Amino acid sequence: MSATEENKEIVRGFVDTLLSEGPEAAFDKYCDAEKYKQHNPRLVNGREGFLEFGRNAAMCEGFSFTVRRMAAEDDLVWMQAETTGFHWADEPNPVDPASLRHVFMDIFRVENGKLVEHWDIYQRIPPYTANGNDMI
Repeated sequence: MSATEENKEIVRGFVDTLLSEGPEAAFDKYCDAEKYKQHNPRLVNGREGFLEFGRNAAMCEGFSFTVRRMAAEDDLVWMQAETTGFHWADEPNPVDPASLRHVFMDIFRVENGKLVEHWDIYQRIPPYTANGNDMI
């Protein structure tokens, strides 16, 4: 298996562990706590920033996270995912969590078998699109 494919497997394992065992287990197993650099402006670098995201997601009623596709080049892995029910703690609770859908694009940098850097962008999925195409 190439290093690029190994990096995809690391990210896949990270997400599987995050969803099955929680953010602490995922971070501790797959991330380098000393080097983990966060580019999401709402979160701080390191373990605490990632755990803040996990705490936020846990409070979201009806939260789900589904990986739709993944690609990699060298030490970077891109992952497109769909969430349901996600919102930040400072945003109002949705009336219908199932109708609150987002598309996320996460980019991870892998170094020595550990996640060391993360970027993400996300956008709410509207109930309809002008072109008729879903965002996922």
